[in-house]
This record gives sequence, C-alpha cells and structure tokens, in this order.
Amino acid sequence: MWIAHICFSPCGETKRIADHFYRKCGGVFYDFTDPAVRDGFDLTVRYQLIVLSLPVYSESIPDVMKPWLKRFHADRYVLNLAYGGKAWGDAAAIAAECVGIDKVIAWSVTAVKHCYCEGAVEIDFSLYDPIIAKINGGELTPCPVQHVRSNPFAHFFPKKRARFNVAISIDLTKCVHCGECVKKCPVKAITPEPAITKECIRCGLCPKLCPVGAIKWTMSPLLVNYLKNRKTAGAVIRTR
Repeated sequence: MWIAHICFSPCGETKRIADHFYRKCGGVFYDFTDPAVRDGFDLTVRYQLIVLSLPVYSESIPDVMKPWLKRFHADRYVLNLAYGGKAWGDAAAIAAECVGIDKVIAWSVTAVKHCYCEGAVEIDFSLYDPIIAKINGGELTPCPVQHVRSNPFAHFFPKKRARFNVAISIDLTKCVHCGECVKKCPVKAITPEPAITKECIRCGLCPKLCPVGAIKWTMSPLLVNYLKNRKTAGAVIRTR
C-alpha cells in the first residue's frame, strides 16, 4: 500500500506517534513542522492512505494545517490527534471534515505532554495496535467520526488568547543572529531582525531551538492555574 505519514509537531510529542506508525506500517514520512518540507511537498502525488498526526490547539487542529488537509490527495486517511491533557473538543471531526469525513478509516486522540509543562508523559503505543492491524491488513472501510461538544469559547480569537497567556521575548543582547528560529518557525512568524510577529501560535519551538537561550517565554498565572489539573495518560481509539 502506498502510504504517506504526515505530522505537524512543534514540541515533538505528536511526532512520537507519527514515528511509531511509520515504523509499523512503512511508507514515506513528511514532517510538516518544517516550512521547507511543506514548501517542497508534491501535491500531484496521490496516496492510497495518508496517516496524519496533528496536535490539538484550542480544541481544533492548527490553522496552518487546515488548507493542506483540503489539498492532499488520498483514497483514505487515519487521523491521530494529540492534546495536552485538558480538552480536545471537536478536533477529530474538524480534521475529518477537512480531508473528507467518509475517507477516514480510523482515528485516535491521545493525552500527551503539554508543550508548556515540564516532565514527560508515557504513551502506551500498544493502544494503537487495532489501527495498525487495520492498515497492515489492507482494510479500508470508513470509520465514523463523531462531533463532540466543544467549549463555546475555545474557538474565539485563539491567537489573541495565546498572546495574552504566553509572553515571548527575544533578548537581542544575547542573540547571535544564527537564523535558526527564523528558518524553523512552523508558521514563519519570526522576522530576520529577529522579531516575533502576531502570527506566532505560541507552539514553544523557538525557545528550544535557540542555541544561546535568547528566547524566553512566560506564562500568565491564569494559564498556570488552568494547567494544574490535566490528564496525563490514555487515548481514545476508533477503528469502526
């Protein structure tokens, strides 16, 4: 089967899931976190199956990926979503509607480490065995994706809420102008100066990329309190 594995994973958690499916099912792998990979992707190729691994932001999927999901060419899709343990809302149905809800053969939603939190969260990869068995068995029957009631405020101005809750600053006295943050920003929100624009989604990648620690972030007390009680394990798996 001609399979493509496509992930978007600024903090690396979603990529762990994508890597697992790639190892178990084979095919080709594209990390769409890197803008250069997105820019070089051949949209004329049609796949029998695309396995999508995406994070959940504000109970939806990243805005940068929505147009791509509508442009991919595949007969069937598997959707793997990862959320930071608070809420995933209607993200699965939103992703399914982007690719074609009748083309989804399986989907999962997994609690992973939140990008703003320290420590690690173990993922029980055996939970994905039913999906992997369905893929490797060539069973491409559609699997319904149910709508889930979301927090009514989750989709209101997510970028503005992110900017309010997470402040990011660049210390230009430390910056060595290596360009790594500019080149690797998943949404191209850092200018060459460097400066962070309003397109920033607060994904948390740039502080990790900076070799001299010139980029820092600070969470609001409101967000710190919100993240105290979050789920740190488990997954919803659907194959039929």
